[in-house]
Amino acid sequence: MTQYLYGDSTPSPLTTDYIAILHNIFGFSIEVLLHEHRVSETMQKVANLSDATDAEVFRAEQIVADVFQALEPYPVGDSDSIAGRCAARIRQGVQDLVRSEAGAARAVVAMEKARAMQIALIARGACAKAFETLVLQRLDRLYVTELTVDPTSTIVKLRKSPRLSSAGYDVSLSASTSRVEVLRVLEGGAAPDSPHEVSDEDASDLRSLNEALVGLIGDLGEAKRVLVAASLDETPLHQLETPHLLVQRLVDSVAPTVEQISRQSPVPGELALKRVLSESQREEVFVSRAELLKRLEPLPAALRHVFDPLKLWETTEATTPPEPIVSPPQPAPANKAHGALQALGLLSAGALRSAEWDADPPASVSSTGKWPALHAASLPTAEL
Repeated sequence: MTQYLYGDSTPSPLTTDYIAILHNIFGFSIEVLLHEHRVSETMQKVANLSDATDAEVFRAEQIVADVFQALEPYPVGDSDSIAGRCAARIRQGVQDLVRSEAGAARAVVAMEKARAMQIALIARGACAKAFETLVLQRLDRLYVTELTVDPTSTIVKLRKSPRLSSAGYDVSLSASTSRVEVLRVLEGGAAPDSPHEVSDEDASDLRSLNEALVGLIGDLGEAKRVLVAASLDETPLHQLETPHLLVQRLVDSVAPTVEQISRQSPVPGELALKRVLSESQREEVFVSRAELLKRLEPLPAALRHVFDPLKLWETTEATTPPEPIVSPPQPAPANKAHGALQALGLLSAGALRSAEWDADPPASVSSTGKWPALHAASLPTAEL
């Protein structure tokens, strides 16, 4: 089990790279909050358009009433009267015109509402996918992004994020010999050097990894699994219209650990940990508070306050919203996520449950409209 020390070299209970976890949570949270902001803006525009259309239709209908009132001296049905016939045609014409214009305007509103609902559906799906990515099983700080097995060799691609284009390593294991090669890969897929052979001890560990991964192939062939449904407080993740509630719970969950790391980091303005590699070797991982703050720049100020529990900045000016977020009571996200969150120390006892794994995700999800009240309780436990 990997051991981590705090930045001041004192022992910590951590067995995972919490700096990497913090990076991942920031990436997930920012993506989810931006999706929510886009949906909120779209819905507000549709609401404004609907209100404006209703007002315009009302004004047009007033024209009809005014015209009918002006034509009262010319009774309908007097076929011998030119004025009467003209009055009748004017009445019918103004009614038809207003009815046509109102129908066209309301059709535009209906089309925009449908488009907004589609945007919301896509955004919820994207948030669910982002959450699935967050809880993907990792090998310490690396993701297994690709595994290729053939009769002569096995190639494992390990990356620092779920993206194949991110930095990491390509590990090649020969089936006929004991040779194991590692190729370092830079961001974007570039290889800065040639493959090099690893030591016997490291080769043994990598072969154990290879055997475990190859053993999983049979299971994957029988049931390709992705996260398609989950629930938090009995609310499906794909129906969550205010996903910032999930972000709040994630942030609240990691805040105590982040505060402890901050207190025991010797360099002001940094969060630091030391990974114990051997009795005489340590590796430091760190991130500056300024870097984390900069990552929030794409977010509207009204959404940045969810990160305030981390207490990473001396002033909350950049993160405190000018106005509180006003949104309808909403369900919390679904989740049958991966036990990885629990392994990473992100989860505490309880509320994340009834997640379902299946081969094919649902084509669409409709909202029930029954949203339970949500509280920023401890982040729930993922069940496998």
